[in-house]
Amino acid sequence: HHPIRTMAIARLRAVAGPRARRSVRWSSSAWEYFSGPPEVTSSGVAVIRLEQKGGKMNTLNEGLQTEMERLWREHVAPNESVKAAVFISAKPDNFIAGADIGMLKAKKAAGEEESLE
Repeated sequence: HHPIRTMAIARLRAVAGPRARRSVRWSSSAWEYFSGPPEVTSSGVAVIRLEQKGGKMNTLNEGLQTEMERLWREHVAPNESVKAAVFISAKPDNFIAGADIGMLKAKKAAGEEESLE
């Protein structure tokens, strides 16, 4: 059993009863920048794994920001047991290589540099 799925099912069962188990489906294809929803430890730490698909390294870009906001809104903020969050990389050799250069150039060309702050 996958620990994230097991915890999510247990939480849903507590809220919605035993039938909730059937409706839970974690799809790895639903996540482009993360390995899935965070795993929450028994001490309340949400472990969030960066795993940008299709690249050797994780990079900061608008897609990552959008997906992070979704992950936080759907899986961290509503979970009252979360006391802290830790970001780690699912990639063995790096955490984040830096910002996507193409995104930075596009922001500068559009005069939107301040939106990166």
